[in-house]
Amino acid sequence: MTDTHEFDVEAELKAALADYAHREPAPGYEAEHIVRRARRGSRRVWAAGAAAVAAAVAAAGLLWLPTGSGTPDPTFPATHTTPPPTGHTTPPAQTRRGDAEDPAYQIEITRDFYQRVSTAQTGATLSIPAIKAQEDLFVDRAAYERYWGLDGINATCGARANGFVAFQTQVTFYDGPRPLPRTARLILDPATGRVAKVECHPLGEKSGDATLGGFFGALVESGPEDTAGILAARQDFFAAEMETRSTLTGMCTTTVPETWYADSPAAATLTHGWTVRINDGPPFKVGIDENGRISSTDCES
Repeated sequence: MTDTHEFDVEAELKAALADYAHREPAPGYEAEHIVRRARRGSRRVWAAGAAAVAAAVAAAGLLWLPTGSGTPDPTFPATHTTPPPTGHTTPPAQTRRGDAEDPAYQIEITRDFYQRVSTAQTGATLSIPAIKAQEDLFVDRAAYERYWGLDGINATCGARANGFVAFQTQVTFYDGPRPLPRTARLILDPATGRVAKVECHPLGEKSGDATLGGFFGALVESGPEDTAGILAARQDFFAAEMETRSTLTGMCTTTVPETWYADSPAAATLTHGWTVRINDGPPFKVGIDENGRISSTDCES
């Protein structure tokens, strides 16, 4: 309710002085001077009171909006305390990551991309920098949101993978020893060398590598406790010269893979090979003979 009675500071002060003068002689004050000081004091009191009210309103989370009558209109709760910025803000352009036409760079970014996909699909808890690094592989956030998806599922064309065979930017996926029905190809942005698109295609007859998929896929599916399954995989895919390998898997590591990644293919007249990484371990070379059996490893690569 609005108080209609006005408080007349000047009149009240004069009345008080008159009453005081009847009881005791005045010491020579000038009423007008006192009135002026009282007016200034009343303005200071009003300003302090208004500031206190504003602070209380802010603490309560209320936003006071003026109405046409001049009476404050409380709106609860307040959703914005400052107006949104006007105009269009252009995000900073992505810096150049590498030469999209360079074969070595194509191998590098494809490996980085799909090893991060592999980590995401194992269900590992990722740090904020790791998530930022995922997005940083793409030309922009729109491409990241479209072609990464939940745990990188869009990057493997809708199915989870634990094995990868990459030829430049083209990748064949494996679930255990079984190739998945679709392969992927990374399309790189010419200006920045970052991923602009992930194309998915049906599995071709010459996609991937049956020996790598069969052997490493069998190890993934067997797990570290299945010694019989690991020995069976060695028997199925090792050439005679590999049978004397002392480690359980016969590879350059004692670790049984949860995931594996192969790239950088090399070929001779009758043999070929790949550079393989198990989990997050160091690379090593695997040679495959003309019969499709693993015939050598180079653990110094």
